[in-house]
Amino acid sequence: MPTRLDVFFAVLFSIVVVAIGVAYFDRRLKRQLAAGVPNARRNWYRGTIIGEWVLAAAAVALWSREGRPWHALGLEPPSDWRLYVGVALATAVAAMLLRQNVKIRALPPDRLQRLVPKFNDVEFIIPRSPDEYQWFQAVSWTAGVCEELLYRGFLTWVVAAYVGMAPAVVIVSIAFGLGHAYQGPRGVAKTGLVGLVLACIVLLSGWLVPAMIIHGLIDSASGVAGFAVLGKKVAV
Repeated sequence: MPTRLDVFFAVLFSIVVVAIGVAYFDRRLKRQLAAGVPNARRNWYRGTIIGEWVLAAAAVALWSREGRPWHALGLEPPSDWRLYVGVALATAVAAMLLRQNVKIRALPPDRLQRLVPKFNDVEFIIPRSPDEYQWFQAVSWTAGVCEELLYRGFLTWVVAAYVGMAPAVVIVSIAFGLGHAYQGPRGVAKTGLVGLVLACIVLLSGWLVPAMIIHGLIDSASGVAGFAVLGKKVAV
């Protein structure tokens, strides 16, 4: 059963930290970009990476402090058929997204221009320079590891202790979507659905690693597409 400290931490990272991020840090980034502040986007990437790893480390520390089994958090690979399911899912998604990346990079300028509206809600976080692109990729894999540990691992475990696994999956998926409120209503709905799919992958495979890989690949692919569409056309 979660301790009071577990519950406090779950509320802290899923509600308080998210609210502060949306209300302050994301808006500050938009203001800085509008004002032409140098390295604004890179600094936002860096802050995001540091913040997520600190939260993930805190979750692991709390878990270790109570001496709980790692398989209950989803960090221990299964020893049965679920291991192969997880590997197969991650491999299939990797192949699909790799193919998508190759196709997008091969598109002529006029076709890329047609994709610009697809990034309207997130254009402020899309990398514009090779340096920013590298930082975005680091953010993508940070999110893949840390957010899966926090949401599909720690938060799902806390909520499931009170309401059961099925309701917990739905509640955490909604929280995950709301955590991406900076992407607008469509982004919230989309990421909430992605969170639900990732939760199903964790339940099916019995561990977090396939979901971490898939999450990282999805975010990475969005950076590849966004940079191909916006990076060569819009100056910071």
